[in-house]
This record gives sequence, C-alpha cells and structure tokens, in this order.
Amino acid sequence: MKLKVATVSDEEQSEISRLFKRRKFLETLRTLITESDKELYLRYQSDVTSTVQAIDGWWEEIKLLYHLVPVAGGRWQIDFQTKTIYLITP
Repeated sequence: MKLKVATVSDEEQSEISRLFKRRKFLETLRTLITESDKELYLRYQSDVTSTVQAIDGWWEEIKLLYHLVPVAGGRWQIDFQTKTIYLITP
C-alpha cells in the first residue's frame, strides 16, 4: 500500500535530490575504482559514508518536522517531481 503522508518544500526536495544524485554518481564511480589505488579508494569510501549519513540525517529531520510515524515493515519514499512523501507498506 502507498499512502501520501507529507509534501516537502522546494528547498527540502532540492537537498535530497542532490544527495540522491551524489549517491548514484558514487555508485557509478565505484565501477571505475580499484582497491589497489588506496588513496582514491579511501576517499571514495569517505564520500560514500558522508553521503549516506547526510541522506539519513535528511530523513531524520523530515520525520521530526512532518511528524512521520514509523510503521513495522514500512518505509518512506519521496516522489521528486511532486515533492510528496509516501509511506510504503506491504
């Protein structure tokens, strides 16, 4: 089931969109980096970690701001075009 639970601001949508694009870029970059290039690989790992933390932080802020209540087995999803947050449940 897909239930609309909130609509975020333009600024909030822009921030999470930027973070998701960065995560996608890093996933693509991973295919080009080898662990033998230690310095580049360590920087890649650091960038992935900080990006994932930023995404998690964004969701934490949004959950508090919009009073999103977790549901067992559920997850939140954002529609970047409409700025709508949905609760997806089995």
